[in-house]
Amino acid sequence: MGYEKLEADHLDALKELGNIGAGNAVTALSTFLNTEINMEVVEAKLATFNEAANIFDSPEKEVAGVYLAISGDLKGHVLYLWPVQSAKAIAGMLMGMSPDELEFDEMTMSAISEIGNIMSGSYITALSSFTGMTFELSPPAVAIDMNSALLDGIISLTAVGDKVLIIQTSMIAYGIRIAGVLVVLFEPDSLLKLLESIGMGV
Repeated sequence: MGYEKLEADHLDALKELGNIGAGNAVTALSTFLNTEINMEVVEAKLATFNEAANIFDSPEKEVAGVYLAISGDLKGHVLYLWPVQSAKAIAGMLMGMSPDELEFDEMTMSAISEIGNIMSGSYITALSSFTGMTFELSPPAVAIDMNSALLDGIISLTAVGDKVLIIQTSMIAYGIRIAGVLVVLFEPDSLLKLLESIGMGV
């Protein structure tokens, strides 16, 4: 079963889970960086792959992505994406450096990977608390590429349909605006189990 077969109530429930998870992820990042983070916008919505590819204006937009596989009671995939300037900004906060000083070397990629791991992990932890299910995440994999290329990579891992759950975040920390998108894709059977766990069985 794919997202396109869900009714409006099911979609609203998934969006609400996305909002809860995104809020927890921002709180975790604020704690990790030991600084206040103002979250300007958090929106969770279902999008076609084409819409997701254009979320940063162009499928060819260069982005940094951190991917983790979900296992345990549910199986799926999460991919956190930032435009490269936002990725440098968020890595710079962790490394105590200006984004303009950073190249995508091993240290910067490690910092981006760690932040993506924390934010994705917080989202999944919130989902676990809400549903009572147990999840595990794979070690993070980080890459720099076009937005469409990274999305194609996650889409090729499942045949769940033509839509994904995307959670857009826009935060300000240290006076720097950081745009990011968390892409969530569950395997068909897992999507059914998730909805059943919150009393929204199909």
